[in-house]
Amino acid sequence: MIKRAIKIGCFLLLVFLASGCDDHNATNIDAELLPGTWEEGQYYEKYYSDGNAAFWNLADDYGEEESIPFTWKLEDNVLTQYHETEFGAVIPKVYTINELTATSLIYSDDFDVSHTFTRVN
Repeated sequence: MIKRAIKIGCFLLLVFLASGCDDHNATNIDAELLPGTWEEGQYYEKYYSDGNAAFWNLADDYGEEESIPFTWKLEDNVLTQYHETEFGAVIPKVYTINELTATSLIYSDDFDVSHTFTRVN
């Protein structure tokens, strides 16, 4: 009786651990769709396929020629942007991509702040 209870307990533990390994919220995103220029209002982000990128904001009166560089990495549906401060510190910003198509990019952060971009080229 005790052996059977131990076997059942081990089986349930194994099922529980195995189910925790699968992230059901992860979405496979085609990273090939990210490079290009994306616009949200007057704010722009431009991604290059080599992991470099830049952003600019026409509302703050600086355009692409004065853009601020950053680097990026995309794994599954997690987009990480690495921004370097003027003092050399690197600040990662992590976003969950909710949608990435040839014309639309939607991502959000851990505080459920969402950004919706349209491809401009």
